[in-house]
This record gives sequence, structure tokens and C-alpha cells, in this order.
Amino acid sequence: MAWNFPLWATLCMLARVAGLFLLLAAGADAHAVLIASSPANNDILAAAPEKILLRFNEAVRVVRFSVAAGDGVAREISASSTGAEVEAPLPRPLAEGTVIFSYRVVSEDGH
Repeated sequence: MAWNFPLWATLCMLARVAGLFLLLAAGADAHAVLIASSPANNDILAAAPEKILLRFNEAVRVVRFSVAAGDGVAREISASSTGAEVEAPLPRPLAEGTVIFSYRVVSEDGH
């Protein structure tokens, strides 16, 4: 059976492109993903919680955690991780109003 070279070359190129997409898609799943938080995003609370809890899909290590309260001042706070959960006690007193917290974690496997 004789191969038509342009058809064979086209099929090889399509196979390489498909393989590249599969590799890129597999790499995207390698990062930790936030699956739950307490309080949840956009929660409206009558009083400030004692702590913030984050749960990820895999074990993480905390790099940075900060909170900005109603006074607009951002404060670095200590947070600890145990496996896939991160806990950060909130500083007291907190100014009334919206509280925004920001974090950065790295997966235990380095991603």
C-alpha cells in the first residue's frame, strides 16, 4: 500500500497538535484549586469571624496571607496549613465594613 506523502504528513501534524493539547491540558490540572472557604465569597456577616478557613483540592503551603478591613489598611497575617486546609486567625479589632483577604499558596508538590 503506497502512502500519499502530503496526506501522511498532514496526519502526523494533526497527531502532534493533538498530543500538544493533551499535554497542556494535563499541566493545567496540576495546580491547587480553592474548593471551599469559610466565610464564603460575598458572605454578609453580622459580626467578623474569628478566623478564615480555606480548603483546596490538594495539600498546600502558605506563601502570603493578608487582610484589608474597612479602614483600607492591608495587614499581613499569619496563616497555617494542614494538608489541603489553611487557617488564618483575623486580627482584632477589625474596622467595620467590607473585609478583603488575599492569599498565595503553593501546592506541596511545588506548583
